[in-house]
Amino acid sequence: DIGIDEWLYHLDREDIVAEFAHLQIDISDPHGLFELLDTRKTRVLERDNFVLGCMRLKGSANATTLAKLQVKLERLVDDLRTVFEVASRSSDT
Repeated sequence: DIGIDEWLYHLDREDIVAEFAHLQIDISDPHGLFELLDTRKTRVLERDNFVLGCMRLKGSANATTLAKLQVKLERLVDDLRTVFEVASRSSDT
């Protein structure tokens, strides 16, 4: 397990940078990447979460993946609008 300070230290190592480049994982925002990998929000990267997170992020997203994500986000926004409208009407009565 490593915390953010150790994470940042290791991302300065050339061999680590090379490994992430080989996996096509962008490390230009090390804090943001740490947050993406810290799925349990413990502020610590556990080995299993790190490996699974890297597998999930490996490679670049293609247009189809991004389009699917956009559709899902648009549906989520629509669902949230509906929930807020219903809640607003309920509080008005």
